[in-house]
Amino acid sequence: QRGYFTIDANIEKAAATIGLPESLLEQAYKTLSGGQQKLIDLAMIMVSPATTLLFDEPTNHMDAWAKRSFIEWLRKQSSTILIVTHDRDILDVVGTIYELKDRKLIEYTGNYQAYLRQNRVSTSTSIHQFEVDTKTVDKLKKQLVEAERKKLRCKANPNPFVPLVIRLKKQLAEIEDELEKPSAWIDQRSVADLKPDERKRYEKYKTTGLSLKSKHESTRGSGSTLLNVEGLSVGYDTALFQPVTFRLLRGEHMRLQGRNGIGKTSLIHAITDFIAGNESVTKCFSGFIEVAPKISIAEYKQHGEDEFRGKTLYEAIEIVLESCGKIVNEQVVRRTLSQYLFDPMADASKEFEVLSGGEKARLNLMKLLLTAPDIMILDEPTNHLDLPSIEELESLLHSYDGAVLFVSHDSYFAKELGGESVTLSAAVKS
Repeated sequence: QRGYFTIDANIEKAAATIGLPESLLEQAYKTLSGGQQKLIDLAMIMVSPATTLLFDEPTNHMDAWAKRSFIEWLRKQSSTILIVTHDRDILDVVGTIYELKDRKLIEYTGNYQAYLRQNRVSTSTSIHQFEVDTKTVDKLKKQLVEAERKKLRCKANPNPFVPLVIRLKKQLAEIEDELEKPSAWIDQRSVADLKPDERKRYEKYKTTGLSLKSKHESTRGSGSTLLNVEGLSVGYDTALFQPVTFRLLRGEHMRLQGRNGIGKTSLIHAITDFIAGNESVTKCFSGFIEVAPKISIAEYKQHGEDEFRGKTLYEAIEIVLESCGKIVNEQVVRRTLSQYLFDPMADASKEFEVLSGGEKARLNLMKLLLTAPDIMILDEPTNHLDLPSIEELESLLHSYDGAVLFVSHDSYFAKELGGESVTLSAAVKS
């Protein structure tokens, strides 16, 4: 009655859905990588008989194929499901979105597209109301000053201006108690649909994501070849994927695709080690890599850097700035904190180990972007970023004149960046 005789099959089906090889199910949990453990935790929830399922950023460790399967699984569920996510592909299939903003929980009926439409209207309304209330406060303050002046001059007893002063103070206190600058974010496409006066108000109050600027200056012309990979196949004991060939040009965006474990990270390591002149941990089974002379490369990794462990956030930023040859002083460090959405005072003393996934992601992006390399390699850069920051990153990459090689299961991000795709296929075992 409880499904005892089908539990093994259900576990294997859940694991296959989210891209976990069946062979991993026989391994000790503690021997698995952090990403694999997260997927196992996810599979445990998927086979649970519970009527309410809670997920916290479930797609962060999935590949694009696994995410599509997971979304299909979500569509078929009769359980109540609550998901914390900034993944727009997941938000597209939910029935209700709750947004935590300005210490309030706001409900939007429908999926992500419905949210965008409703958010555009509610944000414009809240900005308009904030301006109306601000003007009302200014008007009441002027009236109060005038009433206080008349009260002091009045010799009558009782003083007729005393009740007026009391009433004005009460009105002012009530409005100021509720008056708070709204958090204003509207997606870039919806901003284009705003009326000119609405757009002007929005630009004044909008919530920005990462404050990023591309300062890369290159002597190489757009379209010049930076990286040439010819018939390359790498691995360890055996080749991980079939030989691939591609060229990466300046100004080009290229997406690297493949199932988890197919060798995307190994291919990236082979490229970065070759450019850096390091002996690669991967073995080349066929093909070769060519690069333009004197090119620089920077890699965004999903996980935190070992060099920051045991450091405070302030110390970590000092390390990043020094490695990029930047001026390092307290003013520069605190300004950099602010640009990457940290509180310059409250967050500076945080230990790296206690930073959230989003905070570590912003720190790693900082290290990448401050170097302004010829080639950026991005491994799931949108994991842990909020929607304004994702849009800011997309805008920066559009204005960036270097080349971008990226791995992402975010279909919105991939579509926005555009460019060619390289798909890795499993090597044929002899």
